[in-house]
Amino acid sequence: MYHSVTIGTKNTWADWRLIPASPPMVVPPPVRKKMTELPGGNGSIDLTMFLGGGTHYGLSEGSWEFIITDQSISREEWKSILLNYLHGKRFDKIVLEDDPDWYYSGRIEVGAVKTGKTYSTVTINYSIDPYKKRTVNNVTERKF
Repeated sequence: MYHSVTIGTKNTWADWRLIPASPPMVVPPPVRKKMTELPGGNGSIDLTMFLGGGTHYGLSEGSWEFIITDQSISREEWKSILLNYLHGKRFDKIVLEDDPDWYYSGRIEVGAVKTGKTYSTVTINYSIDPYKKRTVNNVTERKF
């Protein structure tokens, strides 16, 4: 298992030979909290679940760092390849190899490309919708 990520139609291992520095995971989405101070009182009122009757969440934001294993082309060429396919684009299907039955949707950006003595790394930043999804019998399920 290479712990790869499929973004759109490209797989980080199969298409680009990128190895994650650690197994890719998606951070939990932040809770959209709404606290209102009570004038002249102690504490505050929690209105987080007031509208809509449930807790609402923001986008999950984080990054994955990959080691570039293919040294046959320059780091600048790698950067160009990844920027052209990924940078600033929204993808409806982002699948982690460790959780293949579920997919995410969101925006991807190419971050820093770092050069070391023996290898180079590239950081891929994500800003994805709070729930992962899967389609079973034409019904879309959602969960964290």
